[in-house]
Amino acid sequence: MRQDAAPRTINLEVGTLRAILRKHRLWANIQPDVQMLRARDYVGRALTEDEEKALLTECRKSRSQVLFVAVEVALGTCMRYSEIRFRRWNQIDFGKGELRVGKAKTEHGEGRVIPLSRRVRTVLEFWAERFPTPKPNDFVFPFERYGRQGKN
Repeated sequence: MRQDAAPRTINLEVGTLRAILRKHRLWANIQPDVQMLRARDYVGRALTEDEEKALLTECRKSRSQVLFVAVEVALGTCMRYSEIRFRRWNQIDFGKGELRVGKAKTEHGEGRVIPLSRRVRTVLEFWAERFPTPKPNDFVFPFERYGRQGKN
């Protein structure tokens, strides 16, 4: 079976091998024969209004109760997937209209405070009504299970 790896993945693996060979003073022998692959530094683009509307429409149709709210939060805050997924209620201050990011991918991202737009705040307040007595450390987006329940 053939497996394709992206150029960036291959370059990362070659970089690891290079580090090992340098440590053992062997890299210089093969360095002239090794070329890194061209990898695209793809920078995303903003969704158009029509694309955003279509995305949210499809999210509302999903079996997932969490999806629409999570996508609204993503669109309105530019938070990463893991930052949204691991949000806890004690990190949202509805009174101040802000959300505090705990652990983040980058050092500068940790602990940052994100102001909530009226739209995101309203969606989160509506979502919070589903959990009448949440504990501060409860996840904002709890685990959902899909598929058939039980055995056949």
